[in-house]
Amino acid sequence: KKKKKKKKKKKKKKKKKKKKKKKKKKKKKKKKKKKKKKKKKKKKKKDNSNGCRNNNDDYEKIVDKGEEKIIHN
Repeated sequence: KKKKKKKKKKKKKKKKKKKKKKKKKKKKKKKKKKKKKKKKKKKKKKDNSNGCRNNNDDYEKIVDKGEEKIIHN
């Protein structure tokens, strides 16, 4: 009878130990990706706002400078 009691006690102790052992979850550090902000290109303002539509001279001047910019009418 005494031996049986001892066995029961041992079992109880084991159960307690199991409760104490909690699995430690390792927190993985997520690397935050830095978002690169795209710089918006500023549109160049036309020098002659009223002259571009009518004068072909302005268009020719721009071509002479070597800038291949076509002015849309």
